Amino acid sequence: MSRVLIVGNANADVLVNGVTELPPPSTDTHVEEITVRAAGPVLNTAFILCALGDTAPDLLSTIGDDSLGQLVRDECQQHHLPADGLISIPDCRTGVSVAIEGPERPRAFLTDLGALARFEPDHLPRSLTGVGDLLSCGYFCTPQLRGEPTRRLLSRAVAAGVRTWLDCGWDLESWAGAGRDEILALLPQADVFVPNIEEAEALTGKSDPVEAGTVLAALTRHGVVIKAGEHGAFWVGGDGHVTHAPAPEVPLADTTGAGDALNAGMIYGLRHGLSIDEALRLGVQVASTVVARSSAERWDPLPEFGVEPARGRGTPIRAT
Repeated sequence: MSRVLIVGNANADVLVNGVTELPPPSTDTHVEEITVRAAGPVLNTAFILCALGDTAPDLLSTIGDDSLGQLVRDECQQHHLPADGLISIPDCRTGVSVAIEGPERPRAFLTDLGALARFEPDHLPRSLTGVGDLLSCGYFCTPQLRGEPTRRLLSRAVAAGVRTWLDCGWDLESWAGAGRDEILALLPQADVFVPNIEEAEALTGKSDPVEAGTVLAALTRHGVVIKAGEHGAFWVGGDGHVTHAPAPEVPLADTTGAGDALNAGMIYGLRHGLSIDEALRLGVQVASTVVARSSAERWDPLPEFGVEPARGRGTPIRAT
């Protein structure tokens, strides 16, 4: 089977759970749990693909030559994920994202790019031979790849017959700068765009997921997945096909990386011959299972979602 290549930000996550409010200056507050783990969209997606039993994907990101960089490599080894594509930048710290999460407040992040700020166009692959799916993620956390470098990578992938996925993440400038125009300019090179509902609204001004998806799908090669949290996800195709996969009600243990889990489930499903509707449902089911897991169980195998490769059925969304 062809390979999956994931390009974007790999980093360490510091997860702070059980936050009801931030402490006032000069005070302290106890929280439910603080966890440190290897993460970022690149690793979140890769670990779930491995948990689903797919071939370990190729990774491409930058980390520091520090203790957190070693933590990232150790966790990759633990989960049998080759880390050759994680480029160590000398005398540089590994990127860190602090995720603050609690039952009474929406999830929020504080991010130190570290080595991700030195992820350069020269690090991008010259050859895409053998790659079937390319996911470009964490766009705003890799500043030197913004704009033309990412456009060229996606364009080369399309020309090579690779199915392209784009997950931009939240603009660190909250869409007040050039981010919106940059993403819209990339969409013609994306087979599948996978924003969450807040990102879709920021890009289109439309809060309804189908309305936002319709605007965005018209700019892509095939369509858009709008990730809507507890409301599941929506597929809006450039051909007008719309489907909704509702999310089952599950106890929420850790929602950080839920969108990456959905991406992994969809990539896995399409690679194994599912239709877009089936792959969307699978992605939602995988994400719902993952968010109900504790951090310690997060990357455990997911054999219940195994899919036998379809013979002669093919996949419905391919670069041409």
